[in-house]
Amino acid sequence: MPRFIRTNNTIFFVLAMLILVAGAIFWQQGLTIDPPMYFSGLGQSLSTDPAQYTYHARNAQLFGDPTPFDYARWTVYEHSLTSYIAHAWFSLFGVDTRQSNMVGLILALAGAFFFALGLLRQHRAWTSAAVVFVFIISVTLYTYGRLSYLENGLLLITGMLFWVYSWWGERLWGIILSGLLVAVAMLMGKLFGALLLPGLLAAILLGQSPNRIRHMLVAGGAFVIALLLLAFALYGTNLTAAFGYVGEQSYGLRGFPDGLSSPWGFVQHLISYGFLNRLFYLNPDVFAMLFASLVLLTLLPRGVRSVTELTRSNRLALFASAFIFLGLM
Repeated sequence: MPRFIRTNNTIFFVLAMLILVAGAIFWQQGLTIDPPMYFSGLGQSLSTDPAQYTYHARNAQLFGDPTPFDYARWTVYEHSLTSYIAHAWFSLFGVDTRQSNMVGLILALAGAFFFALGLLRQHRAWTSAAVVFVFIISVTLYTYGRLSYLENGLLLITGMLFWVYSWWGERLWGIILSGLLVAVAMLMGKLFGALLLPGLLAAILLGQSPNRIRHMLVAGGAFVIALLLLAFALYGTNLTAAFGYVGEQSYGLRGFPDGLSSPWGFVQHLISYGFLNRLFYLNPDVFAMLFASLVLLTLLPRGVRSVTELTRSNRLALFASAFIFLGLM
């Protein structure tokens, strides 16, 4: 690589880190202010949900017992990455609203760091700077990333998956670690982190490696084995309570998905997602970025004739986004 290109890459990566630091300072302003009513169209979760995810860490710090009422139903929250980071953070800085919200901020911005790092292997460093900038100014991430949501823990684990697969996705140990991280995303991030698995498998299958079928099997096997071991390690005797709660919050709460009830139901939910729940109205930046991404995808880079010739990071981002969209809609 020519020296001037290496120099430019260093400059742009330093710029990306400066943007991240500036974003961290900006995101900390008004951290104890009530969430905006502007987002009320999506429900009241901004006001009600974050506290339950740091509930166990708060109790452990204040009372020396994470579950003073011996209520095992929330064990999935107790053993989330958000809860673990909250334990460490509260032990250093105490418990209050600001410190609780700092947990979400740390997780979200750490995720941005790993996404930026993942892009360095197969892209110019200016791409990392651009991605970090878009991340910081996103209204959606600014609003939800400053609260202790499980999704922020999922964001960090997803960033780590993106980094590992982008850098070492052609090596067997990198494939194994990628499958393991998907299991971690599902059990310690949020349940729909499982949607990263089909995205990972599709990225491997549509790559150019002669061992892609073997790598798919290895990734899937690593996911299953890690899922079983991690479930027993995290939940132990509370395994039944954990999966009972998961069942309640998915099928038990909402019943069979309307989008799978009929072919028309699938099409209806596919084209209406983001509009019926007013997501794109309340968060136009999400719609704008999705639209821009689709436009850029149609304008494949010079010399790239098909999806199989995209970089590993591009393939993973493309397929993971597609499967997450399909799963959530």
